[in-house]
Amino acid sequence: GHPLVKELRFPASTTALYRHELGDLKGVTLLTYDDGAPAAVASAPGEPRVVLVTALPFGQAPKGRTLYFEDPAWHAFMARTISWLSQNPGK
Repeated sequence: GHPLVKELRFPASTTALYRHELGDLKGVTLLTYDDGAPAAVASAPGEPRVVLVTALPFGQAPKGRTLYFEDPAWHAFMARTISWLSQNPGK
């Protein structure tokens, strides 16, 4: 798996109410929620590092659900993303 999501789990109760539609995904790594929905897209290995988050931080979670950005797993994901993006594997 991708280092951004290795051993990272979003609980089934985590949800994103709105997401960007994705087009052609050739040459990228798709990072998904446990339900298979796209959470983010990361550039392919060996390419300049780019991450696109597909979920939008809008709405109010239905009863019994947690919005993705309120979940501790999201905070860990963002910390990993910032660290991964700031590394320069070419040097």
